[in-house]
Amino acid sequence: MDSAQDFKRTRIPFGKPIKISKTSREILLNDYGKPRGVLDRGVLEIQVKKLGGEKREVLRINTNVSPATIEFLLEDIKA
Repeated sequence: MDSAQDFKRTRIPFGKPIKISKTSREILLNDYGKPRGVLDRGVLEIQVKKLGGEKREVLRINTNVSPATIEFLLEDIKA
């Protein structure tokens, strides 16, 4: 997430829902300050699980299309 210099950092506490914006760019942190997701102008990507090797499972929700879409992806962990 080094290229995320213009992203605002937002801490999301466990068990407390927050509103999200379709225009903001935010890195979403958990209660421990660890990055768990990215909100980039209506596209929300959340790391769901680290898998064996250098892969992780990501959940992507796109609210910019109608109807909104949701998908699971496998992606390489960027060092």
